[in-house]
Amino acid sequence: MARLAKLFRAALALSVVLVACSIDRTGTGAGESGGSGGTGGTTPCPAGLTKCGDVCVDTTYNQLHCGACDNACPETQLCAGGSCVTKCFGGSIQCGSSCVDPDIDPTNCGGCGKACASGLVCSAGQCQLACTGGTSQCGSKCVDTLSDGKNCGACDHACAPGTVCSAGQCALTCSGGTTQCGSKCVDTQTDPANCGLCDHACATGTVCSTGQCQLSCGGGSTQCGSKCVDTATDPLNCGACGTQCSANLVCQAGGCVLSCVGGTTKCGSKCVDTQTDPANCGGCGTQCPSGQVCQAGSCALSCVGGTTKCGTKCADTQTDPANCGACGNACASGEVCSGGSCTLSCAPPTTNCAGTCTNTSFDPNNCGGCGTVCALPNATEGCLGGSCTVAACDSGTGNCNDVASDGCEAVFATDPDNCGGCGNACAAGVCLAGQCTTSVSYDLAAQNLTTAGIAGFGCPPVQAYSSSATGPTWGFSWDDVLPASAVVSKITIEIERSSDCNDGFGAEPTTLNGASAGSVTFSPAVCNGCSTTPATFMLDLTPNTGDYVLGGQNTLLFTLTGPNFEAITENSAWGAGAYARVTLELL
Repeated sequence: MARLAKLFRAALALSVVLVACSIDRTGTGAGESGGSGGTGGTTPCPAGLTKCGDVCVDTTYNQLHCGACDNACPETQLCAGGSCVTKCFGGSIQCGSSCVDPDIDPTNCGGCGKACASGLVCSAGQCQLACTGGTSQCGSKCVDTLSDGKNCGACDHACAPGTVCSAGQCALTCSGGTTQCGSKCVDTQTDPANCGLCDHACATGTVCSTGQCQLSCGGGSTQCGSKCVDTATDPLNCGACGTQCSANLVCQAGGCVLSCVGGTTKCGSKCVDTQTDPANCGGCGTQCPSGQVCQAGSCALSCVGGTTKCGTKCADTQTDPANCGACGNACASGEVCSGGSCTLSCAPPTTNCAGTCTNTSFDPNNCGGCGTVCALPNATEGCLGGSCTVAACDSGTGNCNDVASDGCEAVFATDPDNCGGCGNACAAGVCLAGQCTTSVSYDLAAQNLTTAGIAGFGCPPVQAYSSSATGPTWGFSWDDVLPASAVVSKITIEIERSSDCNDGFGAEPTTLNGASAGSVTFSPAVCNGCSTTPATFMLDLTPNTGDYVLGGQNTLLFTLTGPNFEAITENSAWGAGAYARVTLELL
């Protein structure tokens, strides 16, 4: 066996030398030198290939440069997917001593040794003039830039080690219901190279449908190449195989549109029903475990509510045009499913909404008319008599005014009229965390300030502001916790210390809305000593009425603009100390 292997490698190396090809895909490492003097070494490689020495190689399947230049696989292993393995996987096949992908390899297109003529590309195992099935030409290969780690989003845009290509973006994990298989994100429900699970390839002549290798596509899907796709939602095969939607469009009901309708949600470039889609159950990217279905936006072991399990979906065989009367019984184009039969029109009281017979009196996705989706704030929507209703409120909210149009308008954590529950009004102050209060404090963490030493006074380093003539160095806002109706009656700022005060200066003038508001004294002990005893001053204010300035010497030290408190220093010779706490007292 070892003798045969050595003879095979010798013959293969000789054949490559005779061909004298400058592009090495098979792993022998042979190729043209590029002419006398090695000038060919500077010639760039075609897209998808890597320069190893003077040779352009495909490191995905190259035996001598597997995954990277000079990373040779042992005699007993093969190179597949950029890794040394004992057998080919992921839809690749063994041709000679290398693993190749017969779907895209122009030298082994559809099978070993079937090379495409010059000017042609290999797409879906056929030599063609152009790439099909939503793939893009990168060099002489047709690749899926949505999942190819070497051509992610565009040719030659390789993802970094440890990341994958998901929906054309390099990411740490796969999204949109896809699964990481090697360095790719694939749909194991339809991928014939990873059908049901990674590296489970379907035999020649079969397709992958709902995670199973089958002779034909089921569940209303259509065979496009070697994949089963839903032409109603697939942006690469929208309405028909090979019809690709542009980047800013999604595929809805077999047409490329700007946004999703009929109660569907845009997940990636697809419009999906998150109530029934097992790859996006309840929300984009939430995938149900194997063996479960998506029912009413939740993963379940079986279907309820009169629906039937068809593949991985719960379908209403009375109205579903892809499973009309029984799973996989798809209605013809232009027909609808009514009462479990394919007809040209819907039976009363239902209406044809995008191919589905729908009772618009009770369907929250078509409430009162097709495409009228109930979307109420903080609520689970219902539909009654063609009008949107509140079926349930999100946790921490309530429909306290019994008006459906504004949903569950009361947020118990902050609503002063419904603090902690409907009807619990705060007599004074505001509602914070579901409790009525008249005071709120902010601790200013050290990481919000700039660390700096103090020169000339021998004090240990403290938190000090950096000089800035253009804007604040730090600040905080109470917009996120105080309602717009709140009135702040007093602000108390506790100062830990001040530094670089020029031996201390007495009373510093303070202005409030441009008018005098008394003064604040920084004593020498606070300014030049190393005391950490806080000095406290208070400033009366009403928010949202202008700028409030507390001035000192030749700098703007504090500025309060609307609800935002900011510290500003304009003179590098003047620095302020750390501030421990700011307390707001409310009316």
